[in-house]
Amino acid sequence: MLNRLAALGLCGLLLHGPAQSQALAVPAGMRAEGLPALSARPEPLLQQYQDLTPHSFVAWHPARLEMLVLAPHGDVRQLHRLSQPMGRMEPLTEGADPVTSASYEPQRGSFIVFTRDQGGDEAYQLFRLDPDSRYIEALSERGRKVGDYRMSPDGRWLAYTSLSLDASNTEAEGGARHANVELRLLNPLDSQSQRLLLKVEKERLSGLHFSPDGKSLLFTHSEGASASGSWRVDLGNGRLSRLIAAADDASEQERPEAFDQQLWSSAPGAEFQQLQVFNLVSGEKRRFELGQPYDVEAVASPRHPEQPVATLINQGGISRLRLFDPQRSSFLPTLKLDLPAGIMSNPQWHAQRSLLAFTHSSARSPGEVIVYNHAERNFVAWTGRRSRISGHGPAEPSLIRWSSFDGREISGFYYPASHHFPGKRPVIISLHGGPAAQSRPGFLGRMNAYPAQLGVALIYPNVRGSSGYGRTFQDLDNGRKREDAVKDVGALLDWIALQPELDASRVLVQGGSYGGYMALAVATLYSERIAGSIARVGMSNLVSFLEHTESYRRDNRRLEYGDERIPEMRQFQQSISPLTRADRIRKPLMVVHGMNDPRVPYNEAVQMVQAVRRNGTPVWFLAAEDEGHGFKKSVNATFLFRATLEFTRQVLSLP
Repeated sequence: MLNRLAALGLCGLLLHGPAQSQALAVPAGMRAEGLPALSARPEPLLQQYQDLTPHSFVAWHPARLEMLVLAPHGDVRQLHRLSQPMGRMEPLTEGADPVTSASYEPQRGSFIVFTRDQGGDEAYQLFRLDPDSRYIEALSERGRKVGDYRMSPDGRWLAYTSLSLDASNTEAEGGARHANVELRLLNPLDSQSQRLLLKVEKERLSGLHFSPDGKSLLFTHSEGASASGSWRVDLGNGRLSRLIAAADDASEQERPEAFDQQLWSSAPGAEFQQLQVFNLVSGEKRRFELGQPYDVEAVASPRHPEQPVATLINQGGISRLRLFDPQRSSFLPTLKLDLPAGIMSNPQWHAQRSLLAFTHSSARSPGEVIVYNHAERNFVAWTGRRSRISGHGPAEPSLIRWSSFDGREISGFYYPASHHFPGKRPVIISLHGGPAAQSRPGFLGRMNAYPAQLGVALIYPNVRGSSGYGRTFQDLDNGRKREDAVKDVGALLDWIALQPELDASRVLVQGGSYGGYMALAVATLYSERIAGSIARVGMSNLVSFLEHTESYRRDNRRLEYGDERIPEMRQFQQSISPLTRADRIRKPLMVVHGMNDPRVPYNEAVQMVQAVRRNGTPVWFLAAEDEGHGFKKSVNATFLFRATLEFTRQVLSLP
């Protein structure tokens, strides 16, 4: 065993690597340490999946039958224009960095406003794009982050929130820094017409919406864990006024008559996200408690009277599209979708037609644009030819459950190894980020190769703290209860040991972001029970993470992990941090990070790698200078997968 471990470290460069002339080149700007040379030969396991093209719906044109779609163009996802089902997608943007969001000018669609960052730093800027000439002009300054943005109904005004970044704050250090947020207004056709409406510190501004007449701007102001209310700013005189507070129950409220005065959305209920309507004139909020143990995760407000409210409901991780009749306060009959079970997102009605567009992904597709025609009651795929696995694709996962240390039931999705592989099969446990997130049965991408072609079972657990199971479950890992989530993985290891088809001696634990932290934590508590671990953009020390994450995130993260400024909490956070327990990690470790990561600073990876290596444990380390919180560029993502595949083969003793 010791010889095999040594082969995974620096000594393995010659033992396991091909001749240097056949080695896969490390991408420019990437740091690769402790890895063997990877073969440059095409990887058959990748071919079936790397040609799949994910498509995401962005926005409808306000007048024409035309939409904006995000799809790969060059090395990253760019903005495209599409005017008919399965038509040619016309690229509108290009460059080294992906577009993250966009919307048309709301009257004639004469221009487009979109956001992008640089090198994954998440310092998003606003740009105006002329879709015909392709002329692009920056509308917000570099060095701050655009949060929310909205155009007025007549397209004359663009409002947005601008967050300060720590790079511009030299007066304070670590956890003493605070972000400021500016609410700005400008004419989108004149980038020099900037007007500051409001500036706050240590607080958040969100939920921007114009009144129907475009004369005032409504927004939500919040501080700490709860919203402090909705406000209105008069664009003529700049006067601020607080709107009435939200009502808890809509059953006895009089409903507003004008549909264009209503904004429907998802809002927190007692346990689950519920349907809410917001009156854009009075500021009144009314919530509909629908009596179902599921989250309303997305809502499309009607754009004209013939359209119902479209809701996406998260039912055990699977999206269900339900239409809601606001006049009767009830759901319409369930629609029959000829689509595989999966995940839907970003529903949006067309402004002039009864067409609802959304993105759908599943085990067979990384993402395709679907349009529901409410008049004809049918669904049409607008994209998809190159975004589906044809033939005998990956198997659908099964839902598994196990009992944790305290008797609480934990669940996850299990992808068994192909039946073509005999004997007990190795396992990869993949932990989601968040923590308030959820593993769902969507597209696995290149991970499909593991059960299908390598005979490795996959398990995606939803440990305590995951969303989708109610507020009580989501709060079970807060503060001093952090390690209870790690113990849920320990209980999963017990479950694996009882399964006759699984090999409990060959288990690899991996995760990204908070899942990266969890992978490191599992490696410290259960090192003797796993074969190795992979941590991508994960925290290694809760204290240093909280002190150096971007200030606009810090207070929110303190609500989750505890306040490191309190001595007793700081001591606790230090005691459970993987960095403090680095000497317990005795199995091979792979660490991956983007150097521009604003959420989990790059040094979280560096300090962990150094500490584990001091104990003689082999560590593979990949870092990219043009990436942030995850690898988005295809050349980097492909190299990362090739390295991960080789690490997994060696750790799990795969052929």
